[in-house]
Amino acid sequence: MAGGTSVGCDWGGTLTEWKAPDLQPDIAPRIASILRLVLGQRWAASRETLTRALAPLTDREWAAVVHAARIGNVSPLMYWVLRDIEIVPASILESLRTAYYYTARRNIVLFHELGAVLRRFADAGIGVLILKGAALASTIYHNPALRPMDDVDLM
Repeated sequence: MAGGTSVGCDWGGTLTEWKAPDLQPDIAPRIASILRLVLGQRWAASRETLTRALAPLTDREWAAVVHAARIGNVSPLMYWVLRDIEIVPASILESLRTAYYYTARRNIVLFHELGAVLRRFADAGIGVLILKGAALASTIYHNPALRPMDDVDLM
């Protein structure tokens, strides 16, 4: 992405360096700030605070927010937080919604397979610890569609 600005941000997990597509350098930190606010909304920020922060976003800034959410693997969580915020452009919400339902479908399959594997371990008398994504989806997110996973980690 020629002309993009590289920014790192952290909101409890780490978003690796991402390119804010064709934005002026002073805008990229604002996008990181918006991401932190939206993702924090899941646990803390008020709806009014979020709405006020999102109101001035331009189409290009919304595109940068979605881009950063994809790279940070938090698009489903962004959808969950923004789904009832009236000022979110329909195209942005649809993009995030697609990621949310894709993650939901994928995780249904992963959790179904995990159940079969856990039953086999239990039948063999082997104790198993579920790690990372699957554990977080169940204990922290309380909604498996909010936590994208490529695999299930067991110990």
